Amino acid sequence: MSHAQVNSNAPNPVTTPAASIPSTTSAPPTTGSQGAALSTILNTAQPALPTVLPTQITAPTPITGKYEEFQSVCRTNDYDTLAYYNDQLKEQRINLIKNHIAKSPTNISYSLRLLKELADQKKLKDLQTAMIDLKTKKLSITEQHIADATLAFAKKDKKTARDHLNAVLSEYPKNIEALNLLAEVYLNDKNYFESASIYFDLKKITNKNYDEALCESYTLDDHYAEAEDYCFKEIGKNKSPFASIYLGIASREQKKFKEAKKYFKNSLKTKETEMGYVCLGEMFDMEKNYSEAADSFKKALEVVPKSDRAHVALAWAYFKDRKRSEASEQFQKACALNSKIIVEVRKAIKTLIDEKSDSIAAYAHVLKKCESF
Repeated sequence: MSHAQVNSNAPNPVTTPAASIPSTTSAPPTTGSQGAALSTILNTAQPALPTVLPTQITAPTPITGKYEEFQSVCRTNDYDTLAYYNDQLKEQRINLIKNHIAKSPTNISYSLRLLKELADQKKLKDLQTAMIDLKTKKLSITEQHIADATLAFAKKDKKTARDHLNAVLSEYPKNIEALNLLAEVYLNDKNYFESASIYFDLKKITNKNYDEALCESYTLDDHYAEAEDYCFKEIGKNKSPFASIYLGIASREQKKFKEAKKYFKNSLKTKETEMGYVCLGEMFDMEKNYSEAADSFKKALEVVPKSDRAHVALAWAYFKDRKRSEASEQFQKACALNSKIIVEVRKAIKTLIDEKSDSIAAYAHVLKKCESF
């Protein structure tokens, strides 16, 4: 817990009042003009995907090692976040904070809250404008560090963000804003031990509910006993869909597939989420129940239409179910959202070449479309 030790003799932390916000491998040998025409395309090196995709999930047993090694995309909450709220709600949240700033222009805490809101909404240009405005005000050294850390994290410069936050915590180990943001930076950086440590300290310092954050961090850090404790606590208090999802992930990674499926379904009874539907769809995919998998991925897209992982998962469910036309449409939609998914289209084409399929030309067309995004 090196970044979040409790120091009873430390100066009082600077705290921010919360605004009331609505909650390559080579291509296989080919024959015929189609295979020859594609050989060069398929051997062109492509950048690796930052997250593995569900191409190789085929059977529920036998499975050894971490589930993540078997191509799961359902591990982190990538889409049920503020950035994917509807535009009206996002604008309402921003305006609410701006109203607080207008009423208390010298209260820097509200300006810092606006920076964080814009960062969470992934509005980098607006964030930079707000940052310029904030710099015209008289800031303490602590406030400057927190503002700079917020901007750095929004720009995905996690090292600079950590440096600014640790500078604050070296002086004020109980600073709530710095601890919360540092935990988020570590979580985003997949340093789950540190994020769990900080959330544990925050729970002690503030007496507030950090059970869902601890449920998530311990699950992702493979500490399932601790994770289950906090997940069940959060379900008991707030009926959190994400606590149920992380219980499902913990069960799935321990090869308790029946339990995992139950938890994912329970999460959806509490609230329909993109993550819940994608996780459940993967379980159906493992069972080779591609029709049910496709239905689940389609529901995920009803919740978050811009989920590229749901589009590509749906594409593979269709592809394995030999619905090649429907699959190609989903691959193209996924590429439009994330050009790196072109790697998945190449994998599909290699399979089609092995099969000497009549769909090769159609998928070559999708490949060219993906290259244009």
